[in-house]
Amino acid sequence: MARNDRNSPSSLSLNSLKNSSIKLLSNTDIQIAHIGRLLSTTSKLDTTLLTLSYTLHLFHSVLTRATTARLEAAATALISRLLFLNPPPSTTNASLKANILPLSLLLRLTSSTHALVTKVDDVRTFFRLWGLLGIWSAAASTYRSPPSDGALKALSWAQIGCGAGYQFLENGAYLASNRIVAFAPEKIGRWYTWSSRFWMAHVMLDFLRLARLRNLRNSRRDQESVGVSKGLEGVSEKERGDLAVEHVKEEAKWWRQACTSAAYAPMTVHYSFGGEGWWSLSEGQIAILGLFAGGMGLRDAWADTA
Repeated sequence: MARNDRNSPSSLSLNSLKNSSIKLLSNTDIQIAHIGRLLSTTSKLDTTLLTLSYTLHLFHSVLTRATTARLEAAATALISRLLFLNPPPSTTNASLKANILPLSLLLRLTSSTHALVTKVDDVRTFFRLWGLLGIWSAAASTYRSPPSDGALKALSWAQIGCGAGYQFLENGAYLASNRIVAFAPEKIGRWYTWSSRFWMAHVMLDFLRLARLRNLRNSRRDQESVGVSKGLEGVSEKERGDLAVEHVKEEAKWWRQACTSAAYAPMTVHYSFGGEGWWSLSEGQIAILGLFAGGMGLRDAWADTA
């Protein structure tokens, strides 16, 4: 009877549930440890916060649009009633769609999301106060081991200079906006604007760097193709396969960097001119571009900490 009890459907179900629970807990432990590694370094933490920030910006943009539409519909309906008119059909339809969530809840969600995204952005800016140390390290590394190509060497130093200018100005503006150092309010705005212009210059230089890298890589691949076609001795099939895999990785890395710079470019123009002009972006557009760039960075950071 005991053997039959152990083999009964209920016992099998309990064992299956126990095994599934153990597997779930094990997988959860692995994922939490992975997240811990992801958040253990400043650079990867910033990438995570960047993705979170733009996700919240996108959510806030959607909530703001929904709240505005709801308020406009309510105001139109109120004015129509005061004038003894029937509400327009469009207003009625908008009101029906907006009734999914109460207006008070929409307002609270919008306010809470704005407060949260403001805090995340502030934390990211605070962490960047030490960014000049990283720029110093990059400069020292470039000085000790400069790129062999002259154009890439010049572009590296130009980007280091732009990064230093951006970080110095942002640090000063941030400290002044928090009343740690004394700046006139208009000077704070100018420093933020000029820091964004250094960021813009850095991104534009990155396009030149990527173009030069592609040019050099194409030249190298042409030489490799000529060598392979001539049947040089000592080149095995395995080495050719490894070379092909390396080419694929280089190409994928190049496109990730190009797409990231392409996503940041409109944002840098927007902030460099104070968000004014035909090139200005809405919060939703900035969020989508930032989320695209941050998502690719987060994917790489997740893979690095696997």
